[in-house]
Amino acid sequence: MIEQLLIVALVTLGYCCVFWEEMIFEGIGDWMDCHLPEWLWKPLGGCYICACMWIGSLVYWLLFANGVKDWLITCIGAMGVNAAISQFVDKRHKVEIVNEEDADND
Repeated sequence: MIEQLLIVALVTLGYCCVFWEEMIFEGIGDWMDCHLPEWLWKPLGGCYICACMWIGSLVYWLLFANGVKDWLITCIGAMGVNAAISQFVDKRHKVEIVNEEDADND
């Protein structure tokens, strides 16, 4: 089950990455961000944690389809993995910003 969880988490993360700045579908992501309500844009690709339940469900049912119990555990677990990744990335980004500000002050 851990394999399934990691696969769903990473596929969802990869899917959401294609909408980021300077990525192949940046234009589509920008359009969806401007034209769709937040409650719809986030699960469709604006947030890799939010997308785990919807995009992750699609991935789960296409690849594994072991049952409703496993689906729920896998998707919620994948959300947790992506939330942990998000916290790590945000902390690294904040450290880089602080280091850049220190360099600017010197």
